[in-house]
Amino acid sequence: MTNHKTTHNQNERYKIIDSLISSGKYPSFSTILGILREKLSDKKLSEASIRRDLRYMKSVLEAPIEFSKEKGGYYYSVPFNLPTNKIPEDEIILLDFVKKILQKYSD
Repeated sequence: MTNHKTTHNQNERYKIIDSLISSGKYPSFSTILGILREKLSDKKLSEASIRRDLRYMKSVLEAPIEFSKEKGGYYYSVPFNLPTNKIPEDEIILLDFVKKILQKYSD
């Protein structure tokens, strides 16, 4: 979205997503998006951003996020504690950047 500036950071989104998935209620994608938009007061938060957050949580933070077709939502396949409360935002950005560089040159 052009000219859309957020008032929150990725860590805040990760924490909310984690709390929703950890609740054991199998939140759907639309539920996660709606709650994030409400809690962060960001009605323009995009679906693409949340999809990237879920991929990042799975690949970088190693969150065992799975989707249950039967229940129609996300869950952790094994108990998981989100480590982001210990990782500064600038380090997360740097790690993501390094990951992209390594992926680019490993092909």
